[in-house]
Amino acid sequence: MAWEKVCTPKKNGGLRIINLQIWNKICLSRLLWNICRKADTLWVRWVHMYYIKNADVLQKDIKGSGSWITKQVLKIRNDNRLVYMGNGFRTGALYKEQMTHLPKVDWRVFVCKNRARPRAVFILWLACQNKLATKYRMGKFGVATDMKCMFCSYNEDVQHLFFECSYTKKIWEVVLGWLNISHTVQGWCQERKWLEIFCRSKNWRSKFVQVAIAETIYNVWIERNKMVFSRNYSEGLVMDSIIENTVNRIWVSPKYRERVASLLVN
Repeated sequence: MAWEKVCTPKKNGGLRIINLQIWNKICLSRLLWNICRKADTLWVRWVHMYYIKNADVLQKDIKGSGSWITKQVLKIRNDNRLVYMGNGFRTGALYKEQMTHLPKVDWRVFVCKNRARPRAVFILWLACQNKLATKYRMGKFGVATDMKCMFCSYNEDVQHLFFECSYTKKIWEVVLGWLNISHTVQGWCQERKWLEIFCRSKNWRSKFVQVAIAETIYNVWIERNKMVFSRNYSEGLVMDSIIENTVNRIWVSPKYRERVASLLVN
């Protein structure tokens, strides 16, 4: 994943990690804003007395012997509009404004605020980005490998591995059956569309499905890696692990405990 993409907000397909380059520029802009406003601080008074000397801040040239930080602050004068702000400088709001230029992704409804384990949500995020190191993807990078799925004879890509493979379909039948959801599993693109619609609801079942989808994809990916590196997997234990982790993550919220108990009884 490109670092610029990782730093974007979650609703735009990123992980909301701070982009230090943009954050640093905004912090420098705050210092420049303080200088223009003549904030009552010792450093600002010193800059005006030693460098500005009653000149226009936006036009004043800095000598080569000037301090490094002062040069960096004044260097951004030409391409910075923040100095014209009013009485308040909201660093966080300005950073957020810089990072929301990308369109929202549709799959945010079942990835963002997902109650599943962070590791499971991360694998789900990679799958939505089509960035998991499947055999098909590795082949595109020139890595010599057998393209066959570890569970059947078809070529392995995200579309096949998580929904079309006969091994994965059995897991989905059990998980969806446990949730009392009548749904025929199709391909990855079709399932994403179904999840985008199903998870827009705010009812308890949509919350359960969000966790179940993340835990299922994570466990299938882990079992796939076990097959690649050690040639063994355990289908029954995978289903038990998905249900167990779904229950554990949902049970933390008291308002869903009665629903969880009813599913366990049935």
